[in-house]
Amino acid sequence: MRTLKLIILLLSIQSCFGQTTKLYGNFKTVEDSIIKKINPSNTIIYKTCEGISVFYIIKKNSQWTGYFIKNIETDLTFPTIDTLKNGEIVKYKPFLTELYVFNADSLFQLLVKNNIYKVKQLSEDSIQLKLSYNDKKKNVATFQSLPYNSHDCNKTIIIYGQKNKAVSYRGALIESIDTHKIPTLKIFYATEQILIKATKNYYH
Repeated sequence: MRTLKLIILLLSIQSCFGQTTKLYGNFKTVEDSIIKKINPSNTIIYKTCEGISVFYIIKKNSQWTGYFIKNIETDLTFPTIDTLKNGEIVKYKPFLTELYVFNADSLFQLLVKNNIYKVKQLSEDSIQLKLSYNDKKKNVATFQSLPYNSHDCNKTIIIYGQKNKAVSYRGALIESIDTHKIPTLKIFYATEQILIKATKNYYH
């Protein structure tokens, strides 16, 4: 039964190119359908927060296609509603996921220009060391504390290609201007801004 649902969902995804589609399938079910499309030689994935939203940029037949999946299961705009229609009670099932499928050729070029393939994983100790500096005149080392958010979550870039990699950092590290002197964190921040700008009509 689950296989049948995935097949139906895949057919729905194929028919919604260039438009926003709200689906009854939950976030994981929709994402599983996109994962089946991954090209192990040419795919870029950006997860803004686990289970919240994710971008898939996948190359197939010389064209890059983008998939943006957003979890709207907790969105109060789409509750289950009992209402009267022609004197009868009708129950409306809430949408759970939002999906947008789009041509991503130009977006891919922007990501490459932004050096997305150069992201690398650094430990937080290494990041803190890179942010520290020495005052040779006073013989004093200054260490900058790393930023934290009370409701922080990891953002992740996954790349399939000649060299597969998965790099993940806390959102607070990526969003802080003070950490952008570290190239890989600056790439992360710029990547998210590029994706948000490219998909501004349906991201919010």
